[in-house]
Amino acid sequence: YAAAFAASVVLLVMAALYLDVATRVQADYLTAVGERRQIELPDHSLMTLNTQSAVALSFDGTARHIRLLKGEALFHVRHDPGRPFVVETAQSATRAVGTAFVVRADAGRDQVTVLEGIVEVGAAGGAGAQARVSAGSQIQAEAGRVGQPHAVDLPTASAWVRGRLVVDGLPLAQVLAEVRRYYPGTIVLWNPRVGEIHVTGTYDMDNPSNVLSLLAKTVPVHMIGFSD
Repeated sequence: YAAAFAASVVLLVMAALYLDVATRVQADYLTAVGERRQIELPDHSLMTLNTQSAVALSFDGTARHIRLLKGEALFHVRHDPGRPFVVETAQSATRAVGTAFVVRADAGRDQVTVLEGIVEVGAAGGAGAQARVSAGSQIQAEAGRVGQPHAVDLPTASAWVRGRLVVDGLPLAQVLAEVRRYYPGTIVLWNPRVGEIHVTGTYDMDNPSNVLSLLAKTVPVHMIGFSD
């Protein structure tokens, strides 16, 4: 059984483009693979972009709109009751007045985590009812529907801001999916059974190559690397 696991391979190959051309053309701000960037917005709110993220801004005298084109961003919103602050993605729209929250856009699904205050989250295009999400809670939106808020551990959920990935009993396949966001290449897990092994730990995402090496030492896998 252990030998079968050990025969599995994590394959690392060739550098990858960090954002597609269409996204780069639309974006006002973006980040490369493994990069985090803090930006002061025109209203003096603060935005922190995670790896491989892009946003487009539309600020005027009546509203503050941000389109999260890709990736993940933390917003510390400056209070301005006369100008709503709205973050839109393909799946959702999140409205805040004065608060701190994270929006993550994955393929077909959004995730909103509230660190401070309260936000309202609705489906993209204004369809359906909005859900109020308070500090310490998270909500998902997909396929035109918004789920129910649920409590999360905020230090874990926001660990990426500090360059960390905190996992507690997650399958290796899920951990590798996170590492892929920070690694400038391709990661392939050959044996799906290995992906079911649960992993616990705190990892430094500023050095994803070391994370892969550490996983290879703690999980029974062989790792083979190639460069282009």
